[in-house]
Amino acid sequence: MLGRLYLVVTPRPGWSLEATLDRTERALAGGVEVVQLRAKDWEARPTLALGERMLALARRYGVPFFLNDRPDLAALLGADGVHLGQNDLTPEEARRFFAGMVGRSTHAPEQALRALEEGVDYLSIASPNHLHYPQIRMALRLGANALSEKPLVLWPEEIARLKELEARTGRRVYTVLQLRVHPSLLALKERLGQEKGAKDVVLTYVTGRGKWHGKSWKVDDAKSGGLATNIGIHFFDLLAWLFGRALHVEVHARTPTVNAGYLELEGARVRWFLSIDPSFVPEPLRRQGKRTYRSIAVDGEEVEFSEGFTDLHTEVYRKTLAGEGFGLDEAAEAIRVAALLRTLPLSQPSPENRHPFLG
Repeated sequence: MLGRLYLVVTPRPGWSLEATLDRTERALAGGVEVVQLRAKDWEARPTLALGERMLALARRYGVPFFLNDRPDLAALLGADGVHLGQNDLTPEEARRFFAGMVGRSTHAPEQALRALEEGVDYLSIASPNHLHYPQIRMALRLGANALSEKPLVLWPEEIARLKELEARTGRRVYTVLQLRVHPSLLALKERLGQEKGAKDVVLTYVTGRGKWHGKSWKVDDAKSGGLATNIGIHFFDLLAWLFGRALHVEVHARTPTVNAGYLELEGARVRWFLSIDPSFVPEPLRRQGKRTYRSIAVDGEEVEFSEGFTDLHTEVYRKTLAGEGFGLDEAAEAIRVAALLRTLPLSQPSPENRHPFLG
């Protein structure tokens, strides 16, 4: 639903209250972004007792707390949301007790359609990339907001059609642009706002993937949009957010594991390199066991942002719930650039436009 790491706590026979809470806190410390208590067949009093303690943990870690099945108890607890099973109350009935978010378990497409028709607040979309557009349309047309994982869609034309549908339905589309809330990059944007003139930028984004990646739908460009879209969309959104619209685009490398090229933006000239091959991680970091290297150098001054990702999704969801989420307008430029990078012919880089990792 709301997070990439969504913890459903189902207390097992023999677990004490303290053992259940300890397991929950360890998961929260490891980066869980939403907690749901699923106490099936429990009486009201013990559900409230555990729910109060679990809600306190969720508040301490700054994540939303959902209760399973019981909108009346969710209201008493002050939970953020209630999650309903197929045999529970309908969302309309639940709202007689509860004013927070209402979700619904679905196990087949027809159940998802029925849940939207019943009036759930949102449809969270974390399916293969090529399915995002039709699933967002379905959500809006049936009266729900849509919160989609990246990339929001594959083609700029789909952004335009979704804006028209937003206007007709009064519902909104949101996505996860997590680099816009990274502390190091927020500081960089503030600094750039105080400076004038176009910048020389070298952006390097290496994020290693295991053998599973080569066997998944992610290597099918028709489904994923290719490397520049599936992995690089955050990368290009960062550039648009910091430096504006792309005025000139070159592609110097485009393989299943490496994309590279050159961009002229309104406020910067950018040599960029993107890879899922961990052998490109600088040797000192590889010796430390690192498989990720994210770096942006502006006029020779480097900001390395490989770390600090644990809470980014949570912060984006918090902004979305507060009415400050990232929508179609924010996502549009990165979608446009990524689509160009899939379709433009390769060009030979000039020495001044070549990324250093290309040799």
